[in-house]
Amino acid sequence: MRRLRPLWAAIMDADSRGGMWIGRVLIALCCGLPLFQSYLPMRELPQYAALSRMLVHLGDPAYGFGGYYELDLWRGASVLPLWLWGVLADCVGIQVASRVMACASVWLVQSGIWAVLSGQGKPWWLALLGVPFAYGGAFYQGLVPSGVSVGLGFWGIALVSRDSSPLTLRLRWCLFALGVALPLTHPLGVGLVLLYVGCLAVVQLRAFRSRVAALCPLSPLLLAALSWCRAALHADGVAALQFPSLALRILRAPHVLLGGFQGQGEAWLLVAALVCWVYLCRPLLSDPRHLRLPLTAANWLFALVCLLGYVGLPASTWTTAAIYPRAGSVLLAWLPVLVPNGALGAARRRAPALLIALALSSIWYTREQLERFSVEASALSTVLARVPERAKLLCLTYDNQGQVARSNPYLHACAYAQAERGGFLALSRVDYGWTVPLRRRKAAVAPPPAYGSEWDPTLVQRDPGLLAFYDTVLVIGKEPREMTILMNTPYRLVARRGVFMLYTRAPI
Repeated sequence: MRRLRPLWAAIMDADSRGGMWIGRVLIALCCGLPLFQSYLPMRELPQYAALSRMLVHLGDPAYGFGGYYELDLWRGASVLPLWLWGVLADCVGIQVASRVMACASVWLVQSGIWAVLSGQGKPWWLALLGVPFAYGGAFYQGLVPSGVSVGLGFWGIALVSRDSSPLTLRLRWCLFALGVALPLTHPLGVGLVLLYVGCLAVVQLRAFRSRVAALCPLSPLLLAALSWCRAALHADGVAALQFPSLALRILRAPHVLLGGFQGQGEAWLLVAALVCWVYLCRPLLSDPRHLRLPLTAANWLFALVCLLGYVGLPASTWTTAAIYPRAGSVLLAWLPVLVPNGALGAARRRAPALLIALALSSIWYTREQLERFSVEASALSTVLARVPERAKLLCLTYDNQGQVARSNPYLHACAYAQAERGGFLALSRVDYGWTVPLRRRKAAVAPPPAYGSEWDPTLVQRDPGLLAFYDTVLVIGKEPREMTILMNTPYRLVARRGVFMLYTRAPI
């Protein structure tokens, strides 16, 4: 044991290559978990998969999208992740491409935090503090473009916060490329970078004036922010204003921020990670002078704004959902950056081993839960294989939860059929997502969307005339009333496995 201590000390050194490789391997293991599962418990993932296929094959008659949808970049400019997704799907298939994009959204956030820590001269093992938060509420809601945007935003913050050395020409070009690409993902990342720049300006106003010229490559973000604001003001309102109480936000924080699965496992991970974070930050209580450093003050001001967003923003408005949970997810991801470098003296011996154990526990728990859900959802593939090409698909979802996940992962599962087979879907994200660069054709011969029918199928059952248009019906669940809409109709059952049933119109 005595011989191993010098080796362990060398590995755990902040500048050790061996230690950094341990951290990178753990981050890679964490971010790569979705690659090995057939289905992921991500609510909106099927919808984004369908959008990516629409964007790339909008005019392809083999998919039949052009008769129902059209391009509209002024509505929303979230083009980059969807285009990359669609191109990748043409190479490896939509299921594999969806898993790769899910991994990319997680990896960009984790690597962005690593870049921020590195740029501010902090040890690599602090990045492991963010592993328990890698799969949070935003991930399980399936908000992949939002995750990509947050990750790129952290990379932009990493470049902006490098005050130890002046920005080289190469870094300025990187900032410019980021300023052009980031607005094409989602408005959240744009807001994060501008917010951090504002925090830097507040804490060091005089010194910040000398850095304005160096930050000019980020000027496209200002124009992008105005464009996204215009799009938000003209967005269609299909949701409702929800404003949970402060008590509810606090009591349900583990479920809101990390709650992807049934049980209390994620709550315990959240508690363990927060205890580790408090242990690392405890020198601030005895020596608050660390907060006087400009970068540390900017980091804490940024976190304070995110905290105020979590406790003060609504859950949803008429146009946007999952608002305050996203602020909370950004705050959790930012926690490693809040640990001041000058306060790590005594913690450098014990903290690396502690954080490695925390990361391994998080990876093991998440892998187990993802695998359980994938096994539960495997029956879906048999039913989707029987969906006709270019189907006009109606989905009746009576069970959107299942037995493993708590994130309503089956709410939009039918969109996988549209992503793989093309055609028309009764309720697409095109109908209710204002950030997407597509819209329904005004002249399209199709029934109007029944908003809320994904949560309450009876909204569709009240209009039997819809059955005259849709030629395929996917039923999810075992509700006794689910068959009433399909009784004495020209539909016949063509596939059934588990809780998934597929009906198609019988040939005349």
